[in-house]
Amino acid sequence: MSTRPPRLALYCHNLWGLGHIARSVRIADAAVELLNADCAIVTGCRCLNASGLKIQDSIHIESLPPAQFDNVGRFFEYGNPDNTQILQQRAEQILTFLREWGADVVIVDNLPLGLGGEMIEALNAATLESWPTRFVWGMPYPECEGKTNRPPRNPKIIRSFERYDLAIAYTEESWLPVFPEYQAYGLPERQDYVGMVAPRLATTPPSEVPLIAVMAGGGRESHVVLEWTVAGLRPQLEDGSLQLRILVGPLGDWERAEHLVEGLRGVELLSEASMDEVINGAHVVVSRMGYNSTFSLLQTEIPLVFVPLPTRDDEQTNRGERVKCLDRIWVIDQRADEADRSLIGALKSALSAPRSPRSLPFSLSGAQQTARWVQRLTQEARDLELEDLRL
Repeated sequence: MSTRPPRLALYCHNLWGLGHIARSVRIADAAVELLNADCAIVTGCRCLNASGLKIQDSIHIESLPPAQFDNVGRFFEYGNPDNTQILQQRAEQILTFLREWGADVVIVDNLPLGLGGEMIEALNAATLESWPTRFVWGMPYPECEGKTNRPPRNPKIIRSFERYDLAIAYTEESWLPVFPEYQAYGLPERQDYVGMVAPRLATTPPSEVPLIAVMAGGGRESHVVLEWTVAGLRPQLEDGSLQLRILVGPLGDWERAEHLVEGLRGVELLSEASMDEVINGAHVVVSRMGYNSTFSLLQTEIPLVFVPLPTRDDEQTNRGERVKCLDRIWVIDQRADEADRSLIGALKSALSAPRSPRSLPFSLSGAQQTARWVQRLTQEARDLELEDLRL
């Protein structure tokens, strides 16, 4: 087998949040640290430079033109609505990159066929051209856009699923069984639960004046949590007995947030910041429940108030149901009557709660366990290369 380091490519779609690319970065970091791997991340994230993610210089970013879709589900290039061929252009770029870069292992996060099916061409080319590359479907949770209990019928799609050598779940079977939800797709024989992929955050002692850190997400619904928080705590913010630090985020509505807190003391707005910076000195954190932020925050000693983002697949809502039994956790249903009052009540309770280590019923070594799979699969890919040479 060649002595060159493993070569790992990680594909992740990003239309709104940063969870998929954050998870891919963690896995790449682990592969670099444990295997000295050459890593590339393939993404169309349009706010990567402003995300606060720390990406090693050695990790190559293959930037796809960013995409979004309209209210009828039609994809177009972000900032250029006339370009409705964006997914085909991205598919061609993905295929060209993977073919030329020659990855030993490709990990596809969450959507096995890629955004709008943009991974299909590469998966089929890998089969038709006999690439030695090993393909891995990484599953953070069972809720997946387009999930169906019916097996695919299109031969091209069937071949795409058959190209996967391994399915890994970024969770624990005892905490959240994932694979049963996807049996209709024809999962690969090899499956493994590797644990959560989330970094441990650096925390500092709480500030002298009570501080609430707010991470309300950067999508269309982010203003809801901000407005409820500011409205319910306005007297304390006006007299300076409470502080707010708000991460608006690169996808958030900065002007709306500025108008909301105009004239208030002790309010800090951030557009670009790491999670460490946002929670620095916080007494309480209020947050949406994306995979990355949830499992990172749960590792801290800080009391947490979560407001799951309501979505069609209830991904965050289901996560909230699972974590609300843990210590010093409050979960607010945004769709419930008087949810705004419930949020303020939870924040006041959390402000009086102590800091202490939180016992978690799951492993957080998912990135390291995935890197070990990369090592094993690289060996298989290299062995296949040698076999082809002999033939």
